[in-house]
Amino acid sequence: MIEDHAAATYLQLVAEAVELEIEMARLRHGQVVVLAELHARGTPGKLGYRGLHELIMAQLGCSPAEALELAQAAERHAARRTEQAAGSIRRLFGVEDRLDHPARPAGGPAVVVDQLPGLEAGPVAEHLPHRL
Repeated sequence: MIEDHAAATYLQLVAEAVELEIEMARLRHGQVVVLAELHARGTPGKLGYRGLHELIMAQLGCSPAEALELAQAAERHAARRTEQAAGSIRRLFGVEDRLDHPARPAGGPAVVVDQLPGLEAGPVAEHLPHRL
């Protein structure tokens, strides 16, 4: 951090501005992650807000446009996290290729479970998410 901005060179000031921008982006990402978790837990509704954007406006003092932008970023983050988790589950069980293969038999999760080594169809298949 530059202590005496008046004595700093323009290159030092530009470097400082870039460094601060990186830090603000890191902090904004952390805020989006926290807001996504609040959204996932249904916190806005539990606290009496109509949506995440209202909670952001009230608690962070943002303008409606800023609150909406933050809420949308949090919702996109949550959607990516959900999709990544689904992909991880598919890779964990080794069904990634089976699901994407055009010749796979129709029938949903029970068919996929039948194809997994060590698992049998039946009660297990009933509890698996449809998009495994």
